Amino acid sequence: EDAWQPIFNSGSLGITNNPMDGWSRYVDIRRANQFIANIEQVKLQGDDQISYYQPRLSRYKAEARVLRAEFYFDLYKRYGGVPIITTVLDLNEAGSTMMPRNTADEVVDFMAKECDTAATELPLQYPDNELGRMTKGAALALKSRILSYAASPLFNGNTWYAGITNKDGKQLFNPVYDKEKWKKAADAAKAVLDLNVYSMYNPNPSN
Repeated sequence: EDAWQPIFNSGSLGITNNPMDGWSRYVDIRRANQFIANIEQVKLQGDDQISYYQPRLSRYKAEARVLRAEFYFDLYKRYGGVPIITTVLDLNEAGSTMMPRNTADEVVDFMAKECDTAATELPLQYPDNELGRMTKGAALALKSRILSYAASPLFNGNTWYAGITNKDGKQLFNPVYDKEKWKKAADAAKAVLDLNVYSMYNPNPSN
């Protein structure tokens, strides 16, 4: 907080002076890509490891996909359309400066689908010794937040960004308002409620 607050408060935030730039999230995205691509190739040793880990591999991959969607959400909130990378790039590919940005809507669709796919592999709850792991509700709640951002005036029909394009002229932000984005956000929120495992926090029921 000490690093960015004076910069933010003084109005000196800029493209070369932004401690909250978020681009380091691609390091985390690469780690998630590596995990998803390679976890099933890890050789398990002995019957105990096989019986414990083999049934959990699909769930582990689902957890990594939700984390990857969260990392992209951090980038989306700051920049809208960013390059979607789902493979482990080699040094030549990673060093390329010609990788185009996906549109903001494409990034939203990617994140939402990742959450949906992961939710099918994740449990509603865990035993006490695994509390804190990614649940179905966490995946669907992240999707709900993503679609709420996408429906908001920041991204939905904001004409300020109409001129932002890739070098090939591809428009990165759709300047046309779409009320259906609010319907998608509402449906995503209701999907979390319909799990029937959450309630409002009420530390003092008598009040």
